[in-house]
Amino acid sequence: MKITDIKVHVIEPGLEYNLTLHGRHKVQIGIVRVFTDEGIEGNIDFTTPGFPCRLLAQQILGLKSRIIGEDPFYTEGIWNRLYRTTRFLMPIYAMGCIDAALWDIVGKSLSTPLYRLLGGSKDRVRAYASTRTPPDIDSFQKLAESLVEHGFTAIKLHPFGEADRDIELCRAIRQTVGDSIDLMIDPLGLYSREEALRAGQVVDDLNFYWYEEPLPESDVQGYIELCRQLDVPVIGVDSLNLSLGNYADYLARGALDMVQTDAARQGITWSRKLAAIAEGFGRRCQGHASGPPLHQAANLHLVASLSNSDFFEMPVPEGLLDVAMKDTIALEADGYVSLPQKPGLGLEIDWEKVAEVTVDVVE
Repeated sequence: MKITDIKVHVIEPGLEYNLTLHGRHKVQIGIVRVFTDEGIEGNIDFTTPGFPCRLLAQQILGLKSRIIGEDPFYTEGIWNRLYRTTRFLMPIYAMGCIDAALWDIVGKSLSTPLYRLLGGSKDRVRAYASTRTPPDIDSFQKLAESLVEHGFTAIKLHPFGEADRDIELCRAIRQTVGDSIDLMIDPLGLYSREEALRAGQVVDDLNFYWYEEPLPESDVQGYIELCRQLDVPVIGVDSLNLSLGNYADYLARGALDMVQTDAARQGITWSRKLAAIAEGFGRRCQGHASGPPLHQAANLHLVASLSNSDFFEMPVPEGLLDVAMKDTIALEADGYVSLPQKPGLGLEIDWEKVAEVTVDVVE
């Protein structure tokens, strides 16, 4: 089998999304198509919040000449060659999309769900609701109540990015949902050291499950001090710039209690290596992403293949980004999701609906 072509469809589902770091923006989704000479197609999707999807699509297409004619089963060799030769010019996100699509091809070719090919650890994973950023605390509380009613047993807050206001939010949400719901918070690296410690002490007292990326990724010493002073696990970082060596250094120096990765943005091949590094340090590695369906599926398959990963991040309201799909990932009554059992990533695209909302094809 050989790779023959790559295309990216840019679609607009008619949605707007609000997230602290990116503000309110019109949602675009890119659907990557990697074709082979045996008619098997690999897919992954992506979003670029606040920016046109065409920017990443062009970077993905910029790698086409380097993989045409290659065997898609050679995921390790293709990844290493792309990463070593383009990392100064291309973001890891472009390579990650291609890598995830190649793994989709491998699974489809072998008629096997991807998590089983990766060495399945479980076939159901506990989900946490990943919120947008509502305009005020009252709206946040109403959202949290609805999520618990819907069946979620864990909720991650994307707060306002202002420490004092976020502290007030955390107290209000804990009071709203009670002690039986696990809570996480992700300030998107917006706090200063003083703010991160002050907010961290509050989420400590409120028994949050983790404290995600409170500081900029470059502040290694700040992370070391934060981990030493807090009981709540500090997890991070949501970075597309750090290498595996950087993460190993963070862990060796006690800068993170848990690490996170993204099987679509950073690639399945790369993410598995990070999970192994984390396991070597006795740390959890959480696959995470709040993106469109195939992006979510890539992380779900990754998490289900790892022994040191236990949560699936699910954007809410449920189905928010489930556009032009015949299959979706659905929350079950006990707060878990089951792994797709179709081959590869396991979600089938509705190409007729894609055609209706496509605004650009990059090829």
